[in-house]
Formats: sequence, structure tokens, C-alpha cells
Amino acid sequence: MSDWSNFMSDAGSAAQGVGQVLDLVLKIKKMMQKGGSPQVSAPGPTMSMQSFQPQTQDHFQGGAQFVPQLQQMAAQNGNAWVPTQTQGYGGIDLTGLWVPPMNPMDQTYIRQFGPYLNFVAGVAGIPGAYAEGVIDPASGVVQAVGQYANGAGLQMQAQLFPNWTLQGWVAAILPSGQPMTTPLGIAKVA
Repeated sequence: MSDWSNFMSDAGSAAQGVGQVLDLVLKIKKMMQKGGSPQVSAPGPTMSMQSFQPQTQDHFQGGAQFVPQLQQMAAQNGNAWVPTQTQGYGGIDLTGLWVPPMNPMDQTYIRQFGPYLNFVAGVAGIPGAYAEGVIDPASGVVQAVGQYANGAGLQMQAQLFPNWTLQGWVAAILPSGQPMTTPLGIAKVA
């Protein structure tokens, strides 16, 4: 229980760089691999979310078809383990399709297994980026690291809001090591 509590305090604090986020992701994956599935209820208070009302069908149905590509990306991050199933955590289940309000063709599919997250982003369901990350259900902070199809690294940090929206930023990490940051605003639709 104390390992999960320590994780929660780490996940809720804003990480400063890709290395810190990656360390956090690897730490939670190691804990999950040792102890099986995380407890469904988080240790401590969690965000209170509004009831989710799907606007469309989840045509990816949990995103199991993305697991091989996610495992490849995760191996490059230092641990190829990616869960084959999904499960919410602390009353929050992010698994599903997320889109910006004005561009439903720009799609991000999120897979959640406890506090561990996978992201598959692209246009019209064609993946262009893969990432893995974590959520702190108490603060709603979501952080991820991954890679674009062109090989550029990526980092994401966002705040989850009770209305099933994520707002924050995504940075492409250029070969020079410099980030190119763009705003992120997506809502869960399925």
C-alpha cells in the first residue's frame, strides 16, 4: 500500500522533463508487473467525475490491436510490458476515443490499466504517435512520453477535468533536444 501511496505523490507533482516522466512510468510498470493488477480504488481521495455520456461508438473497443506497436515503443522506453486489458482506477476510466472539439478526425485513443496509460494518436484512426504515461486520480494530472512515427520523441502533460476533457500541452522533442510545444485540448467521445 505504501508503494502505491508514494507513486500517487510522485504522479501528482508536475514532472519537469522527459527523464522524470519516463522514470515514473517505468516505476509504476515495475510495481504492476510484480504485484499483478493495481487495486481498482486508489489509495486516498480521487477526482469526482461527471457521468460520461458517449457521443459515438468505440470502434477500437479497448485498443488491443495497438498493443504490438505500443510494446515496440515501450521497449524503446526501457520496458516492453504493455497490458492487454484495460481497467479504470479510482473511479476514472479514460479508455476510449478522444478528439479536439472542432476536429473529430484528429483522434487519440487512450488505453488505461490502473494508473498506467497508453496513447495512440493520429488522423482518421491512422496512428502517427504512440506514448505511455500515468494518471494521478487525486489531482487529475496526466503525463506521458513516447514517439512520433517520424522518430521524434514526444512528451505530454495535461489536466483532466470532471467533464471528461484533457487540457495541456504536447512537445515534440527535436533531434537537437529542443521541444516544439503545441497546446492540447481533447474530449472523450467514446
